Amino acid sequence: MKKKDKKSKDSELKERKKTSLDNRFEIAAKIDDLKVQAQNSYLTGNYNDAINYAEEIINFAVQSNITSYVKDQEKFINVIADKLQKEYLVSEIKDVATGIQQIYETLLKTNKTEKAHEILDDFKVKYHDFPEFESIPIVQELITKDNKEWIRFNASQREITEEKIDKDEKEEDFDSTIDEIQKFLRTR
Repeated sequence: MKKKDKKSKDSELKERKKTSLDNRFEIAAKIDDLKVQAQNSYLTGNYNDAINYAEEIINFAVQSNITSYVKDQEKFINVIADKLQKEYLVSEIKDVATGIQQIYETLLKTNKTEKAHEILDDFKVKYHDFPEFESIPIVQELITKDNKEWIRFNASQREITEEKIDKDEKEEDFDSTIDEIQKFLRTR
């Protein structure tokens, strides 16, 4: 092989490496720009755009064989999915709570406090695994109202029970007194 051919091949190889390196830098720059756009979209609540940018990053990363970007974007998409799921669940809880609030008020008006309390307990059990459940304003309102109503109900039940016991004791005393009077009259 001639020296000239060898030099020519070396320069071609250097040129290809340089071009390949330039392409990687160009792709890395595009990916970084897309990452900024994806983050901005996420922060403004435009999740569809954020996911689209993440998918573009994944495409560029796969073409360039840069797997670290793929993993990062998969995590980013999972964060968005978790956020969307949380928002959906909060919306569902608010809707259910609104319905329960109406039923609860109706039951209270018809003096069915026990049933109203039971319905709210079932609602709390259904969503007890959701960490932000009790921080939702309408849920806080329902729980607070139920606590007050339940205390009031239990106090009134206690009073009724005490009154019944007093009445029963008075009736027993009265019956006992009548029995004693009857015994006294029989003995005379």
